[in-house]
Amino acid sequence: MIDLKEFGVLAHSLLCKDSGLFLIETGSREIEEDIMRRIRIEAGKGGKRVVDADLKARNREDGVSEFLREIIKKQEADILFVYNLDSGLPGEEEKKGFIRRLNYSREPMHELDKEVVFFASPDMSRLLQKYAPDLYHWISQKYSFQQEGIIASETGTTEAFRQDRGRMERFAQETAGKKKETEFAIKMYEKQLRKGGEEGLKEDFLVPNIMEPLAGLYYETGNYERAIKTFNEVMPYYRGLNKAEKIGSLLNNLGNAYCDLPTGDRVENLENAIHCFKEALAIYSKNSFPVQYATTMNNLGIAYSNLPAGDRGENLENAIHCYKEALAITTKDSFPVDYAATMNNLGNAYWNLPTGDRGENLENAIHCYKEALSIRTKDSFPVQYAMTMNNLGSAYSDLPTGDRGENLENAIHCFKEALGIRTKDLFPVDYAMTMNNLGTAYSNLPAGDRGENLENAIHCFKEALAIRTKDLFPVDYAMTMNNLGTAYENLFMAGGKDFKNKAIEAYREALTIYSKIAFPVEYKRIMERLKDLEIKN
Repeated sequence: MIDLKEFGVLAHSLLCKDSGLFLIETGSREIEEDIMRRIRIEAGKGGKRVVDADLKARNREDGVSEFLREIIKKQEADILFVYNLDSGLPGEEEKKGFIRRLNYSREPMHELDKEVVFFASPDMSRLLQKYAPDLYHWISQKYSFQQEGIIASETGTTEAFRQDRGRMERFAQETAGKKKETEFAIKMYEKQLRKGGEEGLKEDFLVPNIMEPLAGLYYETGNYERAIKTFNEVMPYYRGLNKAEKIGSLLNNLGNAYCDLPTGDRVENLENAIHCFKEALAIYSKNSFPVQYATTMNNLGIAYSNLPAGDRGENLENAIHCYKEALAITTKDSFPVDYAATMNNLGNAYWNLPTGDRGENLENAIHCYKEALSIRTKDSFPVQYAMTMNNLGSAYSDLPTGDRGENLENAIHCFKEALGIRTKDLFPVDYAMTMNNLGTAYSNLPAGDRGENLENAIHCFKEALAIRTKDLFPVDYAMTMNNLGTAYENLFMAGGKDFKNKAIEAYREALTIYSKIAFPVEYKRIMERLKDLEIKN
């Protein structure tokens, strides 16, 4: 079973780009063939033609780029599968020699103006990195598919993965290794860009081969300001060539960078993102570029969902429209991973929607989350499963229709399911969020032993506060401390006189963050609770 999330990223990249170098490292020939089969299916849906370039058929005297050029002359191709790199190379030295010669083919590969996908074993991938460094670092799209998925365990259970500490350490090392590799690639590209400028290299070489992949790497590493700057520097080149599809792809990337930018004016950033996505949609029509249209519509929906300015209800209605447009293309059967992601986003929009019937909105949100969970199973997508389960729990917690006790029991079940993945060690911030939500559900639960429910709530809030400290997460700290105060107050009202002072203490602690000026609503509410408590015995 391959990592479907990783494959989804690969397929999306192949469909959105019109040229470039890709490296797919596979652990076996069976996995390689499976990846090829899946790509052919997705490429066919996007109207792209895939042609094989089996190096077994190459004349040993011909270079790889010449071999590929001959194939292109004979067959129309958008994507070239280059495989059997080690064919006819029995020893390590022969392989090294071949790889060294391959290193000099980066410019001819670029001139093919196709998507060239290299398939390699881990050993050949290692040799490429070591003996063809120039070519290797020009390959901005690298993927790895081994016998086991990156997340799923051999038995297919999340629990087994969670408990396998050795395997988790290897996963952490792989992640750290990828980060170091990406940082090294950025330095290489920056060095090549400086050198290219000094040597007067032409724009038609610098932009697609250095600047564009560099912008992507900046985005990948969270350097959004530099990503935005570089994407904006790349854009005029493609506008000059009137390459509409490429411009649409860049606008999408630029919009995502603006969406994620944590600095500057949040409203301005999101309005810039919306402008980018709308301009991309003027290129990506529903009929001509259905997959790109759906991706951009989903991104536009996210931007509208997060936009704090203007009419909140109108923004979320716009987001809902965008998500529904995306879902008309990304159906469950054709694009299950994208379908689940967009369904989760649509659920969030309904959950936050302030207009219309609140019960109906939450029923819609619950339907969306359940649809997402039909794909995001615990075994296949544990992290996404936990996120959507947490969202589903929140929707059940707030649901005003139906049996209140049953709704909260459902919420508690969802939060506990999420916490099976969101452990304190692995996902501390998410753990604290879900623990706070679980505590709130227990606080409000009318069924069962009221005292026991409140004790459970207090335990959850204390667990959340172990992560949500005043220094690191002041606003979340105040929220959870206020919730803790409410739980103590309810225990006091139920006859536990010892809990009055604990409630007062928790409320006062929340007020160290919830000041009158910064949080007037929360400040007023807590002050009223304190006043009531002080006059009660």
